[in-house]
Order: sequence, then structure tokens, then C-alpha cells
Amino acid sequence: MTLGITDLPEDIITMIIDNLEDATTFVCSCRKFYCIGKGYGYLKHLYYRSGDSLKGFKDKFYMHQRCVKSIVIDGLHDPQHWLPFYPKGIFLNIISVPFDIYSKPVYTFDPDEETYTEILYIIASKFSPCLVKINWKKFKKLRRLHICAHDIDLEGIEYLENVYEISIDCGNNSSYLNIDMVKYLPKLKYININSEINEKTYHDLIDQGIIVNHDTNYNTNYNDLYMYLITGKISIE
Repeated sequence: MTLGITDLPEDIITMIIDNLEDATTFVCSCRKFYCIGKGYGYLKHLYYRSGDSLKGFKDKFYMHQRCVKSIVIDGLHDPQHWLPFYPKGIFLNIISVPFDIYSKPVYTFDPDEETYTEILYIIASKFSPCLVKINWKKFKKLRRLHICAHDIDLEGIEYLENVYEISIDCGNNSSYLNIDMVKYLPKLKYININSEINEKTYHDLIDQGIIVNHDTNYNTNYNDLYMYLITGKISIE
């Protein structure tokens, strides 16, 4: 007796779902696949855009969490509170709220446990006071980091033992960012930065063979980033 693809056992079907870059067409090709996909999950990339239902986004997150490779959140003030877990790729466009003269927004990313995130893009307010703080100990698998913000706390960045590319677009670029510990990152190959760099640190980075693009006029390439945010075309290696 010849068996068709619809006769495959569930564990083989879920394996196929895991190995497809986009499993939607496969899952929707027959009732059996759809029922399995609905229970197991099948979406690899999730998107939240301003105006979407937050509850719907979070429900979808939990439904597909075994398959999700990346998320895009475009248009939230506090996206860290809507991340049930941290997948391989995270792309955040943070909406800044009005600040008063006594304080400035602080965007803190401190997961409960170490993440599997390899690509992290954060765009916050560059031209009004805000601070991005990250518990770098929880992001040891990070390979690519891009942050655009007015101020960035780099304390503990030496824990990024797997990162090979760092881009820092700091609105407060007249100040010195303490990037001295960056030179101890064993796999770092490229760094783009627009803030002032201690001269000794700069030469140490060059001596280690790290390509340094130090340009006080450096700005985030919003065209590339918004391609992620708008079209959802994300490359996760």
C-alpha cells in the first residue's frame, strides 16, 4: 500500500514545520496539517504594529513559541513587558513618551533567564533624553547588536562573548561612551559608533584587527531597519 504525505505521523510533520522557513502554505494545505500546526505552532516571524491587539499578539506568541525565530515590535513604549520570551532575532522600534524636566524614560531589558537571542535591534528616541539599559549577562549568545538611542548603558557589555558586530547610534554623541571593555570581546570584528572614543581604546581596537567606523555623523540606516519593520523581510541565519 502506497502512503501519501498526509499519512505521515505527527512527529514527522512537526519536523517538516520546523525545517521550513515559512510553513504557512504547508500547514494550510490540508485539514490534518492545519490541526497539527495549530496545536504545535508554525509561524516563524511575528509582528506587532501600532494599533494591533496586544492580547492577540501575546496569544499568537504563546501559540507559536516552539517555532518563532524572530519578532518585530513597532510602536510600543514598553516592549520589554510584552516579550513572553526572547527568540533568536528581536527588532524593536520604541515610541518615546513625553518626558519632564526631572526624569527621562529608561528602557530596561532584563530577561528572567539567559536568552538565545543572536540579533538585537533597538531603535529608541535619539533626539530626546532616554536611556537604554540591558542586562548583558542574559545575552551571551548575541552576535549582532544595533542600538539607536539618546543614551546607552554599556556596563557589562564584556559578557557578549559571541558578538561580532556592534553598531551604536547615540544621540548624545558629544559625550564619551565607556566602550573600553569592548576590546576584550573575543569575536568582535566590526564596530560602528558616533560618540567620542578614548584615544587609547580606539588604537587598542585597531591593533586587534577590529574594523572601527568612528564617525560623529554616523546615523542609523532607517531604510534598512524599516524594511524589517514594514515588510517583515528578516534574515535570521
